[in-house]
Amino acid sequence: MCGRFTVSYSYDELLKFLEEDLEIEVDYDLISDYSENYNVAPSNEILIITKVRDKYLLSKSKWGYINIRNNEIPKTIINIRSEKLGKNKIYQNSFRNNRSLVIADGFYEWDKSSKDVYYFHLKEKQKFFFLSLSSDYFDSNNEFVSTSAILTKEADDSIKEIHNRMPVMVNIKDALKWLDFNYAKDDIKPIINSINHTEITKYQVSKYVNKVSNNSIECLKEYKDVNLFNI
Repeated sequence: MCGRFTVSYSYDELLKFLEEDLEIEVDYDLISDYSENYNVAPSNEILIITKVRDKYLLSKSKWGYINIRNNEIPKTIINIRSEKLGKNKIYQNSFRNNRSLVIADGFYEWDKSSKDVYYFHLKEKQKFFFLSLSSDYFDSNNEFVSTSAILTKEADDSIKEIHNRMPVMVNIKDALKWLDFNYAKDDIKPIINSINHTEITKYQVSKYVNKVSNNSIECLKEYKDVNLFNI
């Protein structure tokens, strides 16, 4: 699964990524309050990219997918199993009409047995996205609300010793394919598995990251157990 992640790009790095690598026309007002987030948690506001009328758009979304039914707001969903795409009716409309990409540069995972925390990212800090689905609605005040969930898949060799699930990470080229609705259910498996486990690296961080309010570069510092060498 994916319950915490990072967006540690500086403002200038983010802008360069969007404008030069993705050729997105950025609304500067939208990111005027942007700052690095070293501990993104569910319900936080996140940056996503969508495609509307052949144009890539940057927008904000709440991490926690909500599918409004009969004017009732159900439980929010932070992760969606990629294996359910095209099968689960709850997500069919989003899969057909509201695919998105979450901007991120790493994620945390907790070892189920030891509870130690590990930080995962691509080697050489390669840029990537999480695949996601979004769902939009108007709240009781008639305010537009965007919500999103990150897709997950069965863990590969880079993470399976820590957890049995992992977020779907893709490079820029395959990310843009995901936003192309000509790619149907049978076409997306190669996209979902496009990043090889050898491209992913990890290191242990401290449990400082456990507390959601802790949001500083301290979260990313490698942790070394000093007691490990005390005999």
